[in-house]
Amino acid sequence: MPTVGVAKKLFHVDGIMRDEKHHEKVRQLNGKGDSFALLSTDGSVLGKAVLSGPGCSNPVYVSVGHRMGLDTAVKLVVACSKYRIPEPVRQADICSREYIRTAFCNGETGVVGDKS
Repeated sequence: MPTVGVAKKLFHVDGIMRDEKHHEKVRQLNGKGDSFALLSTDGSVLGKAVLSGPGCSNPVYVSVGHRMGLDTAVKLVVACSKYRIPEPVRQADICSREYIRTAFCNGETGVVGDKS
């Protein structure tokens, strides 16, 4: 099954860091679909920083998964993004948080514990 990696935060791997150089590249992104490559210390492309939704100022970080090229992964993430986070990931997050609230929290307080 083809897969895509999407992260909200940049992981520090093989020379990729959120330093001033990275922040400057982020500031140069203009709109939905704009991206730049994340290069390792040896110059290989590990992923891309992408503005995924309209009005987004913070990129998401896209990497290839299984049976998926990077350019295709970026296009898919942009196509699936109504907001910053791609809709399948956003909906899974919303559903999981609702499940935790209803299954494990005491009343309306949001305190996790025994519901008995």
